[in-house]
Amino acid sequence: MPDVRMLEDDCFFYAGVLQRTELFSKGMVLIQDRHSQKVVRKLDVLPGMQVLDACAAPGTKTQQIACLMKNQGKIIATDLYEARCHLIDELMNRTGVSIVSAKQNDATITGKFPKESFDRILIDAPCSGLGDLSHKPEIRWHLEPTSIDELVRTQEEILDANADYLRVGGILVYSTCTLNRKENEQQIKKFLAKHTNYALLEEETLFPMADDADGFYYAKLKRNQ
Repeated sequence: MPDVRMLEDDCFFYAGVLQRTELFSKGMVLIQDRHSQKVVRKLDVLPGMQVLDACAAPGTKTQQIACLMKNQGKIIATDLYEARCHLIDELMNRTGVSIVSAKQNDATITGKFPKESFDRILIDAPCSGLGDLSHKPEIRWHLEPTSIDELVRTQEEILDANADYLRVGGILVYSTCTLNRKENEQQIKKFLAKHTNYALLEEETLFPMADDADGFYYAKLKRNQ
């Protein structure tokens, strides 16, 4: 299984160099956005933990979690669609990860897992994707206020449905690739008002111009009781 390494700010490759290597052709190199990597590291996972990746496909963050856990423990990676679960399985098989179980699941519906069964939960929620405009400019033509409101409701349902799965003392990281406060800070503020047993440890908006990366937001939450 490959190791996880974040490139330093002064390290770069010319376009196409990595793609021509033998490691890349064997599937041993995965290219991941810098801010996406940072979100996963906020989970503070350790080998042997039980982890839920609630919106996992295609599995790049799941694979990073498994590497940080040294392929020891258990990760349940879920997605709404069976075909996308197959993408997770394919990636794990290709990269030698054995601790991931991909399951089809509607993350907005609670009761799918026992209460307090996970040490860590990642909710990389479906979002408007406004942090990806630099390489997906077509997003701006497809978004409408009603579609964003629907996404906000879905995000809220996912947070509420998964809150009880976390063990006391565990960490939940909520992330999006948008800069919209309704989907980010305001969403977490609503969650904390309803779930008083959770506390906000850290939140950050990662702007695309800061690191030549996609725009992201994350909130790191701890369950206290």
